[in-house]
Amino acid sequence: MATNSKVFVSPGVYTSEVDLSFVSQSVGVTTLGIVGETLKGPAFEPIFIRNFDEFSTFFGESSPEKFVNTQIPKYEAAYIAKSYLQQSNQLFVTRVLGLSGYDAGPSWSIVTKANVDPSTIDRVCITTATTNCDIICVDYQDTDFLIPFTGCTTSTDSISFDLTQFPPSLLSKLNLPFQQFNGDVSTINNYMESQVFNVILTPSTSGSSIYYYGATPGTFYSANTANGYSSRTDVFEVSNMNSDLINYSDTSNDAWYYAMFDNIGGGQYTGSSFYNYITGLTETSSSSNCATLYNFGIYGHVTSGKTVTGFEGNNYSNGTNIPTTTLTGQGSGLTLDILTDGNGITGVTINKAGSGYDLGDTVIVSQPGSDDDAVVVISGISSTSGCINYNTKNIKVTLPNNVIFTGNTLLTPYFSSCTSNVKVGNVTQVSKLSATTFSANCTTYTVTSDDNSEVTNWNVCVDYEDVCNPSTTCNVGVPDEGKITKCYSGTVVGKQVEYVGESYKDFDDLVVATFRSRGLATYGSDDGAVYEVSGLTHVKLDMSGVYSGVTKNPFSTFVIKATGRTGTNYSFETSLSNSDSRYISKIFGASNFSKDRVSVPLFVEERYQTLLNYGWRKGYVRGLSTELVALPDARQSSDPSSIGFYLEKYQTPETPWLVSELRGNKVYNLFKFITISDGTAANTEVKVSIANISF
Repeated sequence: MATNSKVFVSPGVYTSEVDLSFVSQSVGVTTLGIVGETLKGPAFEPIFIRNFDEFSTFFGESSPEKFVNTQIPKYEAAYIAKSYLQQSNQLFVTRVLGLSGYDAGPSWSIVTKANVDPSTIDRVCITTATTNCDIICVDYQDTDFLIPFTGCTTSTDSISFDLTQFPPSLLSKLNLPFQQFNGDVSTINNYMESQVFNVILTPSTSGSSIYYYGATPGTFYSANTANGYSSRTDVFEVSNMNSDLINYSDTSNDAWYYAMFDNIGGGQYTGSSFYNYITGLTETSSSSNCATLYNFGIYGHVTSGKTVTGFEGNNYSNGTNIPTTTLTGQGSGLTLDILTDGNGITGVTINKAGSGYDLGDTVIVSQPGSDDDAVVVISGISSTSGCINYNTKNIKVTLPNNVIFTGNTLLTPYFSSCTSNVKVGNVTQVSKLSATTFSANCTTYTVTSDDNSEVTNWNVCVDYEDVCNPSTTCNVGVPDEGKITKCYSGTVVGKQVEYVGESYKDFDDLVVATFRSRGLATYGSDDGAVYEVSGLTHVKLDMSGVYSGVTKNPFSTFVIKATGRTGTNYSFETSLSNSDSRYISKIFGASNFSKDRVSVPLFVEERYQTLLNYGWRKGYVRGLSTELVALPDARQSSDPSSIGFYLEKYQTPETPWLVSELRGNKVYNLFKFITISDGTAANTEVKVSIANISF
């Protein structure tokens, strides 16, 4: 160490060393205090912290959560503490609770409708009597009905009921879909149409066919059987169609309950069953859709004739191919060769046979120079059959060469058809009566079915036989017979039986999902956020039409409609089936910022999927209510118990009171546990167990 002693260096030169060094004073330990929000911990009380592990134990870890529309951490105190405790081990932390309350805004909740409790189902009693001190029912509510109908053998679509004759409660369910026990979906109307259609197809079954829609009292069931209605159809496949023998709790009755029972609120159900059969079946019309020609030919070729006695004519001479004039009948084209005795005609032979003649028709034979015309009566005729191709609807008639003379194109066809509506052009044709012109050898016959549903065109051609090239084929294919349609009228006769029951009340009107509106805080002078949807009536459910199934199955698809604050209308198809791509949390998101607030203004605040799954699996839940439970925001309601009230301060978690056993008629509070830490996060910090209690 240096001293102040002088040291000789050279004559007259001395050195001395002065020690100016010193030991630095130690730096004092700095203590910091932080006041701010943390995830948990005791509030408004300074807590001494030595390291960040202690901080985490008391106040929770750091959190990335930021204030809305900013990059400012909401729980900034944790970051400051962590940085400081890397340099020091003395820190006081005081937690404050000022920024955690908020106005959650209005809410809209989806609630359940409970199923009917089968053990409570009974018929509706309208008159009672007392027997041996017991009150018994002597008259039950039931309704007879007579429903006129019409229908044809074409299809069930032709069946029509007089809807004014249905009991009102039955009419309201007529076209509502229901699911059968095997999973198929149908309606009451479908079954009633099917029953009528099967009966008109086989009218002999009208006296035995009966359809049961649920369980019917034994007296009615037995009477129907005694009256011959033993061909029973159990529409809902209930455990027994006789209500005296049915087990109402059997799960096979579910289709009946879902189709015919209604939850009317207040834990009450109304329902019914009915049966029906057919009476008074009467055929009202019969028509066909057949439009075919069965055969076709040229009719009435004359093969022989003779003069009428007393009308042989005068001054006739022998002649050939002499034309005739029809006196009686429809024929034409006949020419004759005549023999005479120099005065009257003594014999005739056929030159050109003509067509359209009938036996007994008469013709006049005129010859220049004769005094009186001769009259010839037709004594023999023949016809020429045509060849029909039923596939192409072409007909060819090959006439003998002696039928008509050159240039005569007026022929009289004969034909048969399944309909009387046969025309050439607009002129109706009658077999053996209507003469037709075949000026170009061919003409078209139009055949229309009786019911006007089918129209066919037949190309008919007439030619003369070629002895060097005779025809070798004739009919091809088979005629289309079509189908005969019969129409009937009659009456559906039946009886409706009324029932009542109670719901599984613990599962009625349970909230299974709650929606909130997305919104943004303005941080202005107002008292809450601006919500995209604010009106309680601005959110609605659509469970009608194709979406009505959700009232019978809570996992079916439905629609949520909303009207935004700017008047924009929204519509979202969704479901409560968590395996569905349209599951509510996938469509709406589960937090305020999980979806764009402009395109999806609502989010799912809570959903109780496990509760819904359990209630449905056990048969306690029937479906969803068609009405939302809408509750106002905190600005419209001062009730702290409201679901919309989130403005309360942080509270210290505490357990319920542990109470004494019943002493006399009183129970006394003994003790409860209260955490030091405040706020929601503290709820998961402590587990309280009590054991070894001595009684």
